Amino acid sequence: MDSHKIAITLRPAHSADGIQMLSDDVYFTFGDGRLKYDCHSCGAQCCRGQGYYLQHGTELETHTKARPAIRFFLEPVGGAPGSGYQVRNCPPSCFFLDGDNLCSLHVSHGVTAKPETCRLFPFNNVFRLGKFLIVMPHLQLCPLEVTPAGITSTHSRYESLLGAMAAQGISAEVPIVATIGLGSVEAIALEREIVGLSERYLESGDYVSFAGAQLAVTDRAFGQSQRTSAESQAYAARFARLVRDVLGPVASADGARDLNVRRTLMAATPTVRAQLMFVPQKQPMEYSCGAARLPLLLIALDALVQLAHDAGMQRITYQTALRVFMEYKPLLLLLAHLDCEMVWRADAVMDLSFSSENDSIRRDIRISRALLPAEQRRHRELLANVLQRHLCDDPFERIVFLKRLAHRLVGRIVPRQEPVSVRRSWQRGKAAYQRWVLEHVNDELLMTVVHRKQLRTAALAHGA
Repeated sequence: MDSHKIAITLRPAHSADGIQMLSDDVYFTFGDGRLKYDCHSCGAQCCRGQGYYLQHGTELETHTKARPAIRFFLEPVGGAPGSGYQVRNCPPSCFFLDGDNLCSLHVSHGVTAKPETCRLFPFNNVFRLGKFLIVMPHLQLCPLEVTPAGITSTHSRYESLLGAMAAQGISAEVPIVATIGLGSVEAIALEREIVGLSERYLESGDYVSFAGAQLAVTDRAFGQSQRTSAESQAYAARFARLVRDVLGPVASADGARDLNVRRTLMAATPTVRAQLMFVPQKQPMEYSCGAARLPLLLIALDALVQLAHDAGMQRITYQTALRVFMEYKPLLLLLAHLDCEMVWRADAVMDLSFSSENDSIRRDIRISRALLPAEQRRHRELLANVLQRHLCDDPFERIVFLKRLAHRLVGRIVPRQEPVSVRRSWQRGKAAYQRWVLEHVNDELLMTVVHRKQLRTAALAHGA
């Protein structure tokens, strides 16, 4: 089969016309054949009461003919007749899962009898970007593993996946995404180059060098050539030390690095990048990360995934890396800007719900004050230096404070002198008032105000 000539049809709901997409315009966020899975060993987790989408027509007829009673568990999607149905199957298993952890529809009628969700799973996480179709693995349910050196899996071969998508088309709704900083053609070209780098560095076990290579190709994509390849590698190494310094003792020891952990993160890198590179239309842009800083965010992710291994997680999978990314995304976005001079957005209304401990309140106030535009004009401090001056030495308290601080700051601070559009004028007025208070009111008075606010909130919560 010549995969370059495969045409995939997208059939949007309520549309009589399909959208034809060529296989050359399909971007897979993983290496060709790089991922594998075993339904038997995982116990068919995806078939354990998760529910799935069922299309009106052949899929519905196949299901109701095989199990008439399944009609009770169908919920219409979209409200319009013929839109499709959500199958509300229940734990401990899907209605069609047999005693051998196999799909009875597949066993009895072949793979084409399965609903589209199941037929394409775990590679059914698809998006549209202009003329491109972006294919990602499911982010949670399937415990995907990276294939050993020199071995590929038919489960994730591009040719197999393209054939499965082309055979019956894609009828489920495909969300439309946008990119930040690059056009669609340039963004896809960059990400395909990153996939190639992930394959090249897979056996090296050196994630920082891989990140340095990402920096170099990113510079070229943006038409920047200030750094040589060697300078990009040195920059990545310095940034990795900066991340360890800010995280503190829990991450400062540069001990033995497990090759499987690094291989897994390298293979997962294109998918992690896609979470930030391709932004759903409804997602606020400030909670993403520009393409130029993605390699730095991934250096921070490398440190956190290694912490999962150091904490005792012996089996690090593709989903481990993705879960760590999703759980600690605000912290990663904060760490990705450690080497920037950061300031409050002009319209950022600060979250002043500080903790109840005096030391933490004092650190919150002082960090907030250090990020004032006027303060940064006077001192011009990198975010890493601001944090290092005010973070405590206790490893546990340091990490707890950092994670909470990230939720307060991400989306509200930006690199100094970076142009930012003001969203609401009333927010700008309130933000200006908050900045004035931080700049002119001393720590002790601010702490008194915070304590009074907390007491008032506690009293209201108890009905006083």
